[in-house]
Amino acid sequence: MITAHTDVVGSLLRPAYLLKAREDRAAGRLTPAEFKGQEDQAVDEAVALQAEAGIDVVTDGEQRRLSFQSQLLESVEGIGEWTIDAFLWGDWKGDERVGDKSTPRPRELGVVGKLRRKRHLSAEEFVYLRSRTAGTRLIPKITLTSPSLYANLWSAEKSTAAYPTLDSFLADVVDILRDEVAELARLGCEYIQIDAPHYPLLIDPATRAFYDEYSTVMDLPADFYLETVDRVFQRQDLAHGSFRVNGVRVDPGAIEESAQMTVEGERDDICAVGQTVAAHRLCRNLAAAKRTHHLQRNVGHYGVFHGRRWQSETYPKVRDFIRAHG
Repeated sequence: MITAHTDVVGSLLRPAYLLKAREDRAAGRLTPAEFKGQEDQAVDEAVALQAEAGIDVVTDGEQRRLSFQSQLLESVEGIGEWTIDAFLWGDWKGDERVGDKSTPRPRELGVVGKLRRKRHLSAEEFVYLRSRTAGTRLIPKITLTSPSLYANLWSAEKSTAAYPTLDSFLADVVDILRDEVAELARLGCEYIQIDAPHYPLLIDPATRAFYDEYSTVMDLPADFYLETVDRVFQRQDLAHGSFRVNGVRVDPGAIEESAQMTVEGERDDICAVGQTVAAHRLCRNLAAAKRTHHLQRNVGHYGVFHGRRWQSETYPKVRDFIRAHG
């Protein structure tokens, strides 16, 4: 006997009455309550369809979304004008019957201000789905979009006043999605799926060109990363005093004049808390007056030096330290 795990990736086709209801709501012919009633009916039907098919892990079919990506744009301020073409532009490949299609990037597309959340992205989705699966064998799942999929919302022409770099924009996206995961967990959601990470696309020359254009380079050789992991994390050469460059041993204890500031992120799951502050023990001959450490609360790896908390909380401390010891 074979036991198989079954679940739906995310979206199911929207029924015709829901598509019409969305048009009517946009035109003002339906009240918010009336439109929600149509969404609820579509979710009920989606859950019933999955249950009837014998699926174990079910979604709401993403019936409340214009696109599987649209929840972020609908939930925050700062995006500017956008339509469904925000998710459809680019080159699409089809079979002989459908054919290929190329949609230009909308001219108005681009984040124009700091992202500020107006509401949670998927809390309402989960609460309703939870009510429809309670007391059954079904496991409710929520899908969230990979942060990297929103890279196309950053524009060198429209976005640099709010976010000078693509990385600084994506750092705020990561913060918002991390907070969303925390809220879903608080509500009891045990199954969250991250959709459409861009990593497999990085082998495509056009995708690489997009990121290279915005200085998010990916051209460091694999040997560099392997050597770093081996020497720094596995053998711990620097900590053990065996790190050498061109045959000369590197001794952090010889540093006596420079000032030293270390910064860590409380939620960093790549460089965990304690790894960076350990540098103070290596630079053992620096005077205490020349040292400081800052632990930034509520940020992960990319939020340490990008995003709103970097700009409002961490950067002022780094700036003042440099001025004091420059």
